[in-house]
Amino acid sequence: MTSLYEKQIRLGEKYVEMVDKQEVNFKEQTKHDFSGSLNKYAEVDVLNLLVNGRVPLGFGLIYAQSSNGYYPGVKIEDDYKILTYPEDSFDWGSAYFNIDALNGRVTEMDFTKYKNIILEIKGEKGGEEFAVMMKDKYNLPDGKESRVNIRVTNTWEAYEVSLDLFETADKKVIDTPLGFVFLGSKARRIHVKSIQFKVKNSQKTTNGYKS
Repeated sequence: MTSLYEKQIRLGEKYVEMVDKQEVNFKEQTKHDFSGSLNKYAEVDVLNLLVNGRVPLGFGLIYAQSSNGYYPGVKIEDDYKILTYPEDSFDWGSAYFNIDALNGRVTEMDFTKYKNIILEIKGEKGGEEFAVMMKDKYNLPDGKESRVNIRVTNTWEAYEVSLDLFETADKKVIDTPLGFVFLGSKARRIHVKSIQFKVKNSQKTTNGYKS
């Protein structure tokens, strides 16, 4: 009930904002926020998974690692998320998004309409390497899913990855839209500002490569 109440407040705020700006149509992100609650994305050509460090309604962000217990690997700073992987602590760590719409009754989504994903990222020092992945509801938690490796600089850059590279994921039944995977003993800290799925391919060169 609390979640539904919060959504109603946010929807009211959007209506007030539209009146103030004399707008008659919802913005793409607003469509996503509230259509996502009903698991209807037909009108959304750009699906935002992260906006200025905030996770939209209908999605969650979880951190998991190879050891038992809780590790605070995700925090927000200003308008971006900080993902931290500590030195000499785990064999692997992963910050990943899940789908949690309609009060937990919707946990998967059809991503077949989307062609690529754009990530606005920078490293704390520059030169950090990690992988991104996408999983469907049938992928086992064994680390055998398709991954795309990325190396970042210490300045904000947009990295584009084709969803075709995630060959093991059935795009009709995705339950993990994106995950960041860290391996080994080396510490890494990356900053993530925005993540977008897009229907059309751009003219950019893909900054990731399949592992």
